[in-house]
Amino acid sequence: MNNQLSLFSVPEPEINCSGTNVVPDAKTQALLRFLGKSSRDSNGLVEVYSPSRRKSEYFRYMCRRGNRLKHHHIPGGNILDPLAQKRALQIKQMINTNASYLQIVNVIQNF
Repeated sequence: MNNQLSLFSVPEPEINCSGTNVVPDAKTQALLRFLGKSSRDSNGLVEVYSPSRRKSEYFRYMCRRGNRLKHHHIPGGNILDPLAQKRALQIKQMINTNASYLQIVNVIQNF
């Protein structure tokens, strides 16, 4: 009888809801790194995008410059075209070798 419920009493959850032990998947890690939430600086990524109301998809290089996102279309056709796939792979390899933003953009412009 001494236990009376009130509107503001909330039972403590018994489940540990801490996210400190959670290992994020690769996509989440890439997004966090890209958005600057990580101590490691990123020099961009290659993503697939579809222009408005089109069904075909294309590759583009995306990088953060200051507070803005910069997008550079990788020429060569849609993602099914072998030339576009080869060029996207070349840009990914440059990203993995820590090439600078200007080097990558220069290669894209010279395709």
